[in-house]
Amino acid sequence: MDMKHTLRKQQKDTGVNWIMLFAGLGVLMAGTLVYLIDRPPDTYFVKKMLSDLNLYQTAPPVFGKLGTVVPAFVHPFSFSLITAAFAARTMRGCFLICIFWFAANSAFELGQYFKEFSSSLVPGWFSHIPYLENTRGFFLSGTFDPMDLLAMFLGAIAAFFLAVLVLRKK
Repeated sequence: MDMKHTLRKQQKDTGVNWIMLFAGLGVLMAGTLVYLIDRPPDTYFVKKMLSDLNLYQTAPPVFGKLGTVVPAFVHPFSFSLITAAFAARTMRGCFLICIFWFAANSAFELGQYFKEFSSSLVPGWFSHIPYLENTRGFFLSGTFDPMDLLAMFLGAIAAFFLAVLVLRKK
């Protein structure tokens, strides 16, 4: 039995759409390269998880100016596909998942524009939870970029179209 048939059989057995899952995880891992190669080690995500692997200024920059928006594309693309792999069986379901991840990512981006208001909404107990403890700082120190919103939109649209292709192959 070839790999394609094996994945389809596993999907029927588990209910997981393995193609969407692997596509989402693969692009998410590839997007991590931006943080490993093109972002300084004091970047929050790098400092928390990848500081020992960071190649900033050791290796030549790979992504250039595109590296500033790649994560904004990758987040809604990958998380939409990963979520759809477990939860979507229809095009409508995929669409709603993609809209959700676009909206969630956009809310954080817009939160960087409305810094004071957004940071005031962060509950105090976030400061005691790993990764959430930086939410207020994310809004206050982050930089709003309309190109990130465009990249998020394109990431969600690309995820939807890939999900539709995968669903139609069933």
